[in-house]
Amino acid sequence: MEEIFATMGSGIQTDRDSLVVDFEKTKLEEKLKKAFSGGYDGEFEKQHRIKNSSSYNFKDRLSAQKFEEEAIREVHYRPFDLRKLYYKIGFTSRPAEDVMCHLLDLDNIGLVFMRQVVLNKPLSHFYVVKSLMERRIFTSTEGATYIASLYLYEEKPPVLGHEFKKPTKRPNFTKEFIAFINNCYSFKPTPEKILGYIYALLNSQKYRDRYFDLLTIDYPRVPFTKDEKTFKKLSDLGWDLIQQHLMNKQYSKRISSYPVSRKENSDKVEKVVVALNKDKKTVRVNINKDQYFDGIPKEVWNFYIGGYKVLEQWLTYRKDRELSKDELAHFHNVVNIISETIKLMAKIDKAIPAWPIE
Repeated sequence: MEEIFATMGSGIQTDRDSLVVDFEKTKLEEKLKKAFSGGYDGEFEKQHRIKNSSSYNFKDRLSAQKFEEEAIREVHYRPFDLRKLYYKIGFTSRPAEDVMCHLLDLDNIGLVFMRQVVLNKPLSHFYVVKSLMERRIFTSTEGATYIASLYLYEEKPPVLGHEFKKPTKRPNFTKEFIAFINNCYSFKPTPEKILGYIYALLNSQKYRDRYFDLLTIDYPRVPFTKDEKTFKKLSDLGWDLIQQHLMNKQYSKRISSYPVSRKENSDKVEKVVVALNKDKKTVRVNINKDQYFDGIPKEVWNFYIGGYKVLEQWLTYRKDRELSKDELAHFHNVVNIISETIKLMAKIDKAIPAWPIE
């Protein structure tokens, strides 16, 4: 990755997620206004760790600043799990501004990967985002996650909320990689085509099996095929997969169902209980004693990105929450997206003729 991307780095670390991250903007605002005002009790202070530490004078920063609504941003907290984040340079513990400034309010894509993977789950630590990203997006305990944006913007916002009138950008590729890729093919692939090819390989089980040992100890390495037809085929499949993972596609026909009529307090996630259906191919997922999702393909429910079984983790994070109509729609859509992901990954493996890629 270092040979391909000129700029990359780890994601955002707040050190106080319970205070500065939330599912809902209104609830986040409520917590932050209380914290910035100083009008909180000892329980609130303990819950959100409002104190100084050797590396982060959080309480001092809090008392020296004022709440700013425009600092509330969207963050990719976990795979397919978008939340609200209070993000401000000079306040956020580790804002990762060298990378995030190219994704903040800008048209861009970030490729997400790890340098080292401590595996107790399948090797699947690859993703894409289009806004800010939390550094533990793949795992809460096993190392940091890195991100490389597709483009670098020539101007960097001097303050949050700055809007570019005419933003200028260039591909985030090293000079050496640009020279290499220009000599590979009879045509000049766009940055999007290159990213599509890279993402296809990273999501190939053939690739993950072949480079398993390397992927657990260092940045991913990406071999480029000399065959133009293979490059184009993989690029197209990878770009389709990117659109799926950026949630740019909405499915009107759902795979999963939510059969019980919605009633007051019926959509609260109390306990996630999974049962295999009689067809042995799908599962039923209860979120409480009455309400459940049904018809989820078994391989979709068991699908991992990083250290997380995506659907199960999404529901578990929402324990004791009443799922909103939008959240229910989001869950159903992610079921479809993962189903399509599995199909695309199979097509990608089929499009790779042999190793080494030629």
